[in-house]
Amino acid sequence: MSSDARPDQELMLKIATGVGYNGHLDREAFLLTSMRERALRLEVEYALARPGAGTLNYQIGFPELVETFLAPDQDNRRVLILGFDATNTIGDLAPVQLILSRDRVRVDPKTSAWFLGKLLKIMAFAHSQTISIGDLTAENILIVREDHLVSVFDWTKAKLHNVELPKELVRGEIRAATRLAILLLGGNPDSGEIPVNDQLADQTYQAFLTSLLSGAYSNASMAHSAFYETVEALWGRKFHRYTTFPIT
Repeated sequence: MSSDARPDQELMLKIATGVGYNGHLDREAFLLTSMRERALRLEVEYALARPGAGTLNYQIGFPELVETFLAPDQDNRRVLILGFDATNTIGDLAPVQLILSRDRVRVDPKTSAWFLGKLLKIMAFAHSQTISIGDLTAENILIVREDHLVSVFDWTKAKLHNVELPKELVRGEIRAATRLAILLLGGNPDSGEIPVNDQLADQTYQAFLTSLLSGAYSNASMAHSAFYETVEALWGRKFHRYTTFPIT
């Protein structure tokens, strides 16, 4: 299998827990390959259409399949070798669950905004290929904190649909992503309530998060665009460093 893995890139092994689960990794390998091909093709098209406009970087949102094979010394279980465009160093990837449980910190609203914005972008890209992610949990979402990068690690629960994704499924995935952002804020993912912060002059940000929770959007691309319109109206478009506070 061809790969543009970098020479200094650390890679990760993923092994099926038994031969009965080989099919799950086979499907994941297919989806990762398909998404990467599409992401790189869009990158070329975008560069031609808008020279000098930067890059789309959709491929950062999921692992790169470097190689896959059946391992005879592992009872012929399927093995995936994965790399991440988000970083060369695996240790830079922090699961959201680790931040919540081990680090015991909460983020500020601006940090939550880049997190949720990137996650909605990944979702919009996957949904555009009629792929539902299936696992938007704190254990499965990785971030590179200092570089504002987000990646969904495991795609074994993802599903390729023959037609456009059902609206309620899309609402559910948008809702799951929003709940994670609210949890990172130290808020209540059921009510949408978030802690008071000097960055919040009014209820605009909380109101938009609540609208995502309530299912106001059944299209991830539209939710992503509306989210960034709201965020840019509040804070403008500029880099904000990863900022946390201890959970008390």
